[in-house]
Amino acid sequence: MKTVVIFAGIALLATALQGAENRTVVFSDDFKDAKTFARNWDFRSPTQPENGVLFLAKNHFAPVCRTSLAGKDKVTVEAEVAVMNSKGFGGLNIDGLLFFIREGNAVAVFKSPLKNYTDSRLKKLPDFAADKFFKIAVTRTKSGEDYEYLYQVDGREICTVKGQKIPATGKVSLSKSQTDIKVKNFRVSEDAAR
Repeated sequence: MKTVVIFAGIALLATALQGAENRTVVFSDDFKDAKTFARNWDFRSPTQPENGVLFLAKNHFAPVCRTSLAGKDKVTVEAEVAVMNSKGFGGLNIDGLLFFIREGNAVAVFKSPLKNYTDSRLKKLPDFAADKFFKIAVTRTKSGEDYEYLYQVDGREICTVKGQKIPATGKVSLSKSQTDIKVKNFRVSEDAAR
């Protein structure tokens, strides 16, 4: 029995490593260099990174990444985000879909052409605390003529948005409302074609 468990563990590790090898980092920003930030983001003053953290006051414009997701079949966008006031939200905006943290929940909000209203999905974050960094990861995968969006927080699956015919804009930005947020370790990676 122990041998089976060991072999299963080795197979799982090999699969995870193979997935990591097939992923290419397209863009990353650790927010340690103001010049890199200025070159790779559309933003407005006074927003500037400092000591590896990008602080966004609730009344500041949310920066837009100049790296587009257009033409990418499978791409993952990751960032570590801390929401300073639990009543507001902070996270990512990918193709116009919002993936954020608010009031102890991880939430996805989207407007589908198939519906005449805005829809959402949410899941409770049992370890939520204001000012605590959470790793948000959204994997966008082309599925026929549509895209699927897998939303995870700290490796925990929150939801998958699919079958909504949402037009992919290729645009990625940070997202926030009614609160200050902090962001670090932003990364866009693309899976190799199979």
